[in-house]
Amino acid sequence: GNLTRAEYWMDQISGFNLLPDEMSFEAVIEAAARANKLEIAAQWMSRARQVGMDVPPSTYASLIKACINSEDLELAENYLMILENQEQPPQKEVYESVIDMCRKQGRIDKAEFWALKMASKLKLGNNGTVSGDTNVSPEVLMLLERAQSIGDRRINNTLPIVTSL
Repeated sequence: GNLTRAEYWMDQISGFNLLPDEMSFEAVIEAAARANKLEIAAQWMSRARQVGMDVPPSTYASLIKACINSEDLELAENYLMILENQEQPPQKEVYESVIDMCRKQGRIDKAEFWALKMASKLKLGNNGTVSGDTNVSPEVLMLLERAQSIGDRRINNTLPIVTSL
């Protein structure tokens, strides 16, 4: 398939002591992610980052989707944190997929954390819209309202602040 060919060409390039370009890394990471080969995709992402490649947000989004499909919440969160530090914020769908996985795993605290991060990064309006036109799912909106309520109580010193994930 595409993954086998992509890895073959990456090995050929490396065999000549050449550094694959960004598009080559993107292609093999995307192919592995689409094939739900999370370990392979993560290895290529690691190699790309080690050599200083600028991996685009869409490739991170594909890798996060592969993490979700493999039910690897921790790795999905790690990639989302990296993605958040890039110039362009993650798309709403990326946040929502991580939030949904947190909810499914019973990690409401993490779901709320990511809902607040999403609201902050995407400048979410009070009506649950991003940039005035894209609605956030009702589940995420409820988590966000609950998290904001808890945040207000923390500010008033009625709840302790939890700083770790």
